[in-house]
Amino acid sequence: MTTIKNGMMSLFSTISSIVYLNLLWLCFTLLGLVVFGVGPATCALLAACQRLITKRESTSFKDFANDYRYFFKASSLVQLLFYGLGSLLLVNYRICLVYFPDQLVMRALYLAMAMVLVFVYLLSLFNLVEFPSSSFGTTIKLAVFLLFRFPGKSLALALSFFGCLLVLSLKSVLPVLLGASLPLLIGYAIYHGTVVSALEKFPTLVNEG
Repeated sequence: MTTIKNGMMSLFSTISSIVYLNLLWLCFTLLGLVVFGVGPATCALLAACQRLITKRESTSFKDFANDYRYFFKASSLVQLLFYGLGSLLLVNYRICLVYFPDQLVMRALYLAMAMVLVFVYLLSLFNLVEFPSSSFGTTIKLAVFLLFRFPGKSLALALSFFGCLLVLSLKSVLPVLLGASLPLLIGYAIYHGTVVSALEKFPTLVNEG
């Protein structure tokens, strides 16, 4: 009976932490007017997930705010890169639609490229948190490497992430409570295992400092 009670208490504590982190993420994303806030807020949330998974530690408002400030510059650089790439992809897609309006294969190809771009962006944010001292180039190259060197785990990460978003979208209140924190918590658990496997096979993959 005591074991069940402790398990229930632990479950409720974890759920409350996830909800709390999601509300922090929403507040700090809005603080940066969404466009400039989503990157550092996501990195701060990932840092909280890292503490929760690897150290079983909770994150206070002060911790979240400090992480937000710490990752603001690096995540903004990553955002600018992918905003630029995304804009180029969109412009190119619109031009192709003018000349090939009925090509379903072309639309599917651009959709696939857009999904890859979003996924590499997310992996880059994961890398910023996991290896905060790495250079900008290493962060991006590692994201691309993980995507194509470990396609199975990358697919599992993508399906888990988008599966969570799909389930959460069934109820209007769930995205507000768990929309970012739950997918990123599950995603970080898969990502962390992938990075550990990668570094075991390629110990010189990441050079921090």
